[in-house]
Amino acid sequence: MECTLCLHCFSPCRLKQSTKRNGELAVAPTQTRKAVVAEHSLKSQKRVLEVEDDPDIREMVSELLLSEGYKVVSAEHGQDALEKMEGGFRPDVILLDLMMPVLNGFDVLRVMHRTPRWSSIPVVIVSANQGHDLVELGAAAIIRKPFDPNVLLNTLRRLLNRAAARIPSGAAR
Repeated sequence: MECTLCLHCFSPCRLKQSTKRNGELAVAPTQTRKAVVAEHSLKSQKRVLEVEDDPDIREMVSELLLSEGYKVVSAEHGQDALEKMEGGFRPDVILLDLMMPVLNGFDVLRVMHRTPRWSSIPVVIVSANQGHDLVELGAAAIIRKPFDPNVLLNTLRRLLNRAAARIPSGAAR
């Protein structure tokens, strides 16, 4: 089995594993790739809580963020997201859909704004819902669905860099 340098950690890694079968190059199975990408995400300092009820969008965004080195925790609806945070997950940023079953994004925002330990977490609204603005929602950014993955990544980088600039380097989290 050959192993090339990983684009995430620049060392030999299973992420780029390949084997030769009958003289042809075969890429490692998706399941192995997902496990290795998840392994890389554990090394990341940036944690994202993705709150999305559509399983296809949730999986696509999660895989995109994992491939960029983020640690991702996904929630199917607002109540699921609040339970994960109540259970101790402290995201650096939240990607939040507005229209969801059980507990919608508007209600999640209300709870977060009333909860001191959560009120400073930047929230990026990712929704097809039109007619709302940042000030009204109290969000850091709005991305309209369907969205360009590069817009999502650039928005996350901008918000996380801004947050990092506000935190003194020796501050404990």
